[in-house]
Amino acid sequence: MDEATNLSPGNAPAVHFENLTFTYKRADGPALADVNLRIESGRFVGLIGRNGAGKSTLARCVNGIVPKFVKGKLDGRVSVLGRDVARETVARMTPSVGIVFQDFETQIFSTGLMREIAFVMENLGRPRDEMREAVERWVDRLDLRDLLGREPSTLSGGQKQRLALASILAAEPPILVLDEPTTDLDPISAAELLAALKALAHSGRTILFITHELDFLRDADEIAVLDQGRLVAHGAADAVLGDGPLLERHGLVAPALSRLAARLRLPRAPRDVDDAEALIRQAGYDGHPENLADIDARNPPLGDTVLSVSGVRFGYRPEAPVLEGVDLSVPAGMALAILGQNGSGKTTLMRNLVGIVEPWDGEIVVDGRDVASMSAAQRATRIGMVFQNPDHQIFCASAAEEVAFGVRQVGVAEEAIDERVAEALAFVGLSDEADADPFSMDKGRRKKLALASVLACRPKVILLDEPTTGLDVLEQEAMMNLLLSLCASGHAVIFITHHVELAMRYAREIRVMHEGRLRAIDNTDFADGELMAATRLTPPPMAELSRRFGYPTARFDELLMLLGAEDE
Repeated sequence: MDEATNLSPGNAPAVHFENLTFTYKRADGPALADVNLRIESGRFVGLIGRNGAGKSTLARCVNGIVPKFVKGKLDGRVSVLGRDVARETVARMTPSVGIVFQDFETQIFSTGLMREIAFVMENLGRPRDEMREAVERWVDRLDLRDLLGREPSTLSGGQKQRLALASILAAEPPILVLDEPTTDLDPISAAELLAALKALAHSGRTILFITHELDFLRDADEIAVLDQGRLVAHGAADAVLGDGPLLERHGLVAPALSRLAARLRLPRAPRDVDDAEALIRQAGYDGHPENLADIDARNPPLGDTVLSVSGVRFGYRPEAPVLEGVDLSVPAGMALAILGQNGSGKTTLMRNLVGIVEPWDGEIVVDGRDVASMSAAQRATRIGMVFQNPDHQIFCASAAEEVAFGVRQVGVAEEAIDERVAEALAFVGLSDEADADPFSMDKGRRKKLALASVLACRPKVILLDEPTTGLDVLEQEAMMNLLLSLCASGHAVIFITHHVELAMRYAREIRVMHEGRLRAIDNTDFADGELMAATRLTPPPMAELSRRFGYPTARFDELLMLLGAEDE
C-alpha cells in the first residue's frame, strides 16, 4: 500500500471543490450552489445533510460522472490530487477515485464474487498476484468467505453491499467516495467496515463518507454539512455533531448522546456510553425504574390473530435450507420488528409469507386462509410487501398509475379505483405528486409510493423490508409514524431492519432471525453478550446507557423519565 506522502503531489489537496455549481438538465434550480470545500489527503470526512441536499451529486462530481454521464450545467472547478477533473475522462479518474453508489446493486454485474471483486483491478491492469492477494484480503475483511460459491444475484441486500464495497476497496484507490455504504449492513458488519476505513485513512487514503447515521461519524476527522445544495458548515466532527441548533436548522438530528447532554445541561457532549454515564452521575442523576412501571400499560389492546406461521422450512438449494422451522403468530394492531445478520433469512421469510416462493414444509395462514390456496390477487388483498429496493416494484409512468395498477389486478371496480388511489397517496403524503414520474422522485418518496401501491389493495398484513433505507432521520420518523398509524387502524405491520434503535423505539415486539428460526427478544436481551455476538447485533448507545440506570430503552423521553429529568 502506498504511503500517505505519495498519495497527493506536492501540497495539492486530495479533493478541492471551488465555486462549484451544478444544475441538472431540465431542473428548476441548482443541485449544488457555489460549494467551496478542500479535503486534504488522509482525512476521513463525513458528508451529511437532509435528503435532496446535494450529497450524492457532489459525490458524483469527484470522478466526473457529473456532468460527463449525468448531464447538466456545471460551473466552477473540481480538482483531484492536483488534476482538473473537467480535463479527464471518468475512466482516467478510476485509478484515483473509487466510488460506491447508494444504489450499490447497479454496480454489480459479474457472475461470481471473486470476479466481481477483481473486476476494477483487472481493468486497471494490475498484476495477477497482486489482484489475488487483494481479493483474498477483502474477502476476509468484509466477511465474504462463506459466500464465494454463490452468484451475486442470489445474495441478500447486505451481502451485495459488502460485495460492492469489496470491489472498490480491493483496488485501493487513494480516494474513496462512499454514498450511504452501511444502509443494508448488520451492526457488526457496519462497525467492521468503519474500522477498516479508519485504518485506510490512517495509512493515507482519503475517505468521503455520506451517511444519515451521525453516530458513525464520531471518529471522523471533519464533517461537511450540505443544505439545498450549499455548504452550510464544515469543521471538526465533535464541533459539528455537538452543535444541536446548527443540525436542527438544516433538518438534521444530533446523535442521541449529544442531545441528551444538551437536555441535561452536561458540561460537554459525551464521547461514548462510559463517558455519558460518568457525566450524568456527576451531574447528580440516578436511575428511577419505578417511573417506567406503567410503560407497557400505554400500549393499545391488540386484535385477533391475522397471520399464523407454523413450521415453515425453505431454501434455494436442497442441501442448504435457509428457514429451519419458523413459527410466528401476529395479531391485528401489532408492529413487529425482525432483526438479524446479513443473509440470515429475513427477506426469504417475507417472500414465503407473501407467496413469492412456496415453503418446503409448514403452513402460512393470513386472515383465516392458507396462502398456498390463494391466487396472487387474493393474496394481495390480505398481505402486501414493500421491497427493500422500491425500484423492484415500480414501473409505471406516474405515481397515480403505479398505485392504480395493483388495485386493478385485484378486481376493484373501475369507478372505485380513483378513490383508492387518492386515499393511498394522501396517506403517504404524495397527493401533490399524483402525476409525477416515479423515477424522478428521490428514494424516500419512491419508498412511500411503493407503500401506497400496497395500501391501496387494503391488506390486513403489511410487510416492509428495510423501510427506512435511504431516508434522513426526519423522514425515518415520518415513515415509522405512518406504520404506527396503520397499526392503530387495525393492520398488522412486520418490518425488517438492521437499525436496532429503530426497532426498540417503534416495535411492540422484536424477533431475531438466527439459524433459520425466529427468536423473541426483549430490551433486556441486548445486555446478553453471547446472544449479541451470535446474531451480530449491538445495542444502541441509548439502550446501553439506560440499562446502566436500571431500565433498557432506546426512547429519549423514557430515558429522561428514568433519570427523573422529564419535567426539567
